Amino acid sequence: KFGVGGGGFDQPPSSAVLARCKFIFDFIVKKVDEPLHSHLVGLEIEPQVFLLRWLRLLFCREVGLDDTMVLWDGFLTDAATFKGDPLLKYPTSRGGAETPWAEASQAAAALPLVDYVAAAHLRGMKGDLAGLDQTGCLMRLMAPRP
Repeated sequence: KFGVGGGGFDQPPSSAVLARCKFIFDFIVKKVDEPLHSHLVGLEIEPQVFLLRWLRLLFCREVGLDDTMVLWDGFLTDAATFKGDPLLKYPTSRGGAETPWAEASQAAAALPLVDYVAAAHLRGMKGDLAGLDQTGCLMRLMAPRP
């Protein structure tokens, strides 16, 4: 099961985008905001439900057009200028085979800020999500701000 909090990183996801969702939620968000992570896990909210859209559309549905252009400028500028190793690393594959983790790591390396912006965007919703049930949280996570 991919599920939230689902068994750590020993069970590989079936695709690179699911691996990326799992890394953002079960590693970055859990590391920086354990109560938020626990709240969403307790409500059985699967991170791919909202993160797939955020990642595939690079937040263009989550923020206004002007903010989207600023974000994308930041993503592209960072990608063009960042030359170091990321501080947080994706799990490594065993046996050197190309795995969803390796593919996710390569995608994250192409636009390094995206994973962190996703975690920050989720943390920015913490106040809204704290008092909501599963349906309310899903509605908030999927509804862009006006």
